[in-house]
Amino acid sequence: MGQSAEHVAIIMDGNGRWAQQRGLPRLAGHHEGAKRIREIVQACPSVGVKHLTIFAFSTENWKRTQVEVGGLMRLFKRYILREAQDLVNEGVRVRFIGDRLRLDKTLIRLMDELEALTAQNAKVHLTIALNYGGRDEVTRAAQRMAGGCGERQAGRKRGDGGGFGPLFGYAFAARSRFGDPHQRRSAHFQFPSVAVRLCGI
Repeated sequence: MGQSAEHVAIIMDGNGRWAQQRGLPRLAGHHEGAKRIREIVQACPSVGVKHLTIFAFSTENWKRTQVEVGGLMRLFKRYILREAQDLVNEGVRVRFIGDRLRLDKTLIRLMDELEALTAQNAKVHLTIALNYGGRDEVTRAAQRMAGGCGERQAGRKRGDGGGFGPLFGYAFAARSRFGDPHQRRSAHFQFPSVAVRLCGI
C-alpha cells in the first residue's frame, strides 16, 4: 500500500464552466463545488490527510461579473455559517490566508470567528485561500505540479513545494514585515505532497 499524502492542495477551477455546459447559472457550479469540498474535508481522516489547502478565490476572480463575485462572497459567508459547528465537532482547524483588504467586513468577521472557534482542533488542518495571487502565477505552478488539467502528481515532500513554490510563496508570504495585518500566514504550514487543479466538478 502506498504512503498517504499528508497535505493535499486543491485549486478550485472550472465550476462555472461545468454549470454552463449543463445549462445552469455559473453560481450553481460554485454551490456544487462547495458541496464537494465538504465531502473532501470529511474524508480526509480516513485517508490519512492531515492538511488540506483550498484555493477558493484569486485576485483574478474580481474581474468576473458583479453578480458572480457577489454570489461567491455570499457563498463563502453561507459556508462558514452552515459548516462551523460541524467543523468543530469533526476536529477541523480552519485558517484563512490571502489579502483581506477587499473582502467584505462581515465576511472578515466570520472568518475570524471561525478561526477562533476551531483554534483548539487538530484532527485536520483546513486552510482556505481567499484573494490570493494571480491566474498566471497559479497556472504556471499548477502546470509544473499537475502536468495539465485534471492530472495529479504525487511526489516526495520537497522544500520547493513540489513545483508549487511561486503559488505558495505568494499565498503564505508574511506581509507582516511590511506592516500589512490583512495578509495571514499559517505558522504550521508545510508544502503539499499532492496538488490538484480541478477543471470542473
